[in-house]
Amino acid sequence: MTINKKCFLVFFILLALFIGCENPNDPGNKDTDIAIAVSVSGVLSPLDTEAVITVTVSGFLNDADAENVGLLFGMVSGLSYGSYSAEGPAAGGSRTFTVTAAYDGATEFPSGTASIGITLENIPSGYSNAGDTAEVSIFDGKHIANGTVAAFNDYANTSAGLAGNYLLIEDVILPPREPGESNWEAIGTWSLSQSIPNYPFTGTFDGQGFSISGLIIYATSTNTNQGMFGAIDTGGEVKNLHLENVNINNGFTAGGIVGYNFGGTIQNCSVTGSVSGTGNNPTAATGGIAGYNGGSGTVQNCYVTASVSGIQNIGGVVGQSAGTIKNNIALNPSISSGNSTFFGRVSGSVTGTYTSNYAWSGMTVPVNVTANAAGKDGGDLGIAEVRSKTAWETAGFVFNGSLWIWNGDNGLPSLLGVGTVQPWPAHLQPQP
Repeated sequence: MTINKKCFLVFFILLALFIGCENPNDPGNKDTDIAIAVSVSGVLSPLDTEAVITVTVSGFLNDADAENVGLLFGMVSGLSYGSYSAEGPAAGGSRTFTVTAAYDGATEFPSGTASIGITLENIPSGYSNAGDTAEVSIFDGKHIANGTVAAFNDYANTSAGLAGNYLLIEDVILPPREPGESNWEAIGTWSLSQSIPNYPFTGTFDGQGFSISGLIIYATSTNTNQGMFGAIDTGGEVKNLHLENVNINNGFTAGGIVGYNFGGTIQNCSVTGSVSGTGNNPTAATGGIAGYNGGSGTVQNCYVTASVSGIQNIGGVVGQSAGTIKNNIALNPSISSGNSTFFGRVSGSVTGTYTSNYAWSGMTVPVNVTANAAGKDGGDLGIAEVRSKTAWETAGFVFNGSLWIWNGDNGLPSLLGVGTVQPWPAHLQPQP
């Protein structure tokens, strides 16, 4: 039998084409990557113990392939998950699921987050996916980060939160607000009004050398105290914290760190920005660190470059004090007063104990001052001295690399954890 060579060649070409063709509806012939998109709604905390995780799986070539896909969530100590549910049938080759993550309210998360592994099950053959993670922000009642600072602010004003012990774990930037609006609720209360209960802060807040930037309080009350903390009682402590560019306005007592310090300790803190108190009550007070510092209260090793203005009892560091003020430096560009005669570069009152406090000699003040390191106006420091490490060491600051860092001409002294060195402000630049 004679075989036509041309027919034989055509036959094998057609056979090769047939074998090489893929059936687009056969999953076994697919090599397709599936995409996972994850979003989380809510921040877990002792007050809000549930957050919703939304997972969208896409990239299937048809809806039938996506219909039976399921999810597996990795176990994380302190978290549990409800049964996930699909948001309707598969459509467009994708499917969306939601699941609720629940926090036990007690397990610590030192990083402020938890990574939950997500993998797929029931994937048709021919598809592949390496899985993904859901990053959940968690305020555990102790550690504070950018993603959890609002949850901290809420929790700290509860009965349990007012006695809590907190650690700032990174530099935090608060969101901006429109004029006249606040982005912070002062922690702890004390008021002249009997209708407002007094619940001061008695715990500890350790900034660990980090900063909080952009804290804004706009309050018009004539009987409340405002600052990052509204009121601190005996045993309360705030330390190792830098507040950058605060904007605090209040109708009564105001301070950068605290409005009213009954008997707590504030140490190794710094404040820049502006603090204003418009209260005309004789007990009102305004200061860069604290509005009022009570008899057993202590403010030490702090410095302020914020401008301070008020009507009664105004000081660059403390507005009024019956307690201890030591080793502080007031670098305020100006302190302005309405009608008060209780005024000073460091403190507005002569009462209390003053030890080794200093102030920039060029500070704009409404009255004559008496330079004295053991008095309410502090000892004089010219610009050259302000920018000298020796002057700061004389004031009691220690630059050994464990907390305070001397930055020389590069900027103001900074705490160890602060990410960006703040430049010397314009009023402390060398004069030509």
